[in-house]
Amino acid sequence: MFRFFGYLGNFLFNPLSIGNHKVIFAEYFKGFDKVEAVKGIFGEKTDEILSHLKVELSWFMGYMYVTTTTGTLQLAKNI
Repeated sequence: MFRFFGYLGNFLFNPLSIGNHKVIFAEYFKGFDKVEAVKGIFGEKTDEILSHLKVELSWFMGYMYVTTTTGTLQLAKNI
């Protein structure tokens, strides 16, 4: 069922995106770039990657996915 919601991001109009708020990951999750585990994954490009990662905060409770068309990380506001 959740895979179905991920496919909704491929359409021009996604009903799950009504009322969503887009942010840059590094601006919303401050200090995340300093976590050793994150540095271990991204290495020297940690700052660059996190400053370009877009996050869309959604009203849809308990849900997270990556849109296949834009690569935007979709997160529930209440997580």
